[in-house]
Amino acid sequence: PMTETARANVSTERKPDQPKKPRQGRSPAFPFIALRTALERAETFRVAEGGRPKHFTPLSAAAKAWGIGPKTGAAVQTVAALGHFGLLEFEGSAESRAARLTDIALNILLDKQPTSPERDELIREVALKPRIHNELWQKWQAALPSDATLETYLVRDRGFSESGAQDLIAEYKDTIAFAKLGQPANIPGRSGQV
Repeated sequence: PMTETARANVSTERKPDQPKKPRQGRSPAFPFIALRTALERAETFRVAEGGRPKHFTPLSAAAKAWGIGPKTGAAVQTVAALGHFGLLEFEGSAESRAARLTDIALNILLDKQPTSPERDELIREVALKPRIHNELWQKWQAALPSDATLETYLVRDRGFSESGAQDLIAEYKDTIAFAKLGQPANIPGRSGQV
């Protein structure tokens, strides 16, 4: 005979072909802010740290540069977003966690030319660094379906909450537009472009 625990485990197991159930709590990780804003925050951090910082800086200094409290949700989410885009790298943990701008972030921020194919290419690259961005791009590229279809996919198949899916859709669309990924010459994998 099956024990109660064994029966409970069998009844709650999800079969591999069943979609994930919609989540009511936290959504999977995604950038809290769009790439345009992330680059603005990275620039503010760069200037506050002396222009070309190569040293790791306490996260509290980054939050101070942005004018937000270091332990607030906005600070934590902003740091995470810059990490998702590959603009910050980290060392340490908990209270001793520190960050610095990555080489790709500095290459974007320090390129002040009015027109720069190199900077544009790097922006396209970091736009697709977040795992969920890359997944959505691989699935639909520039031909995004309706918001309702996107939301259904994110909630039903990817485990996002409804509000998380809506936030991601807005952030993703802003990022893709900013990176000019919707323009045919800039679609990765077409016409030799990256």
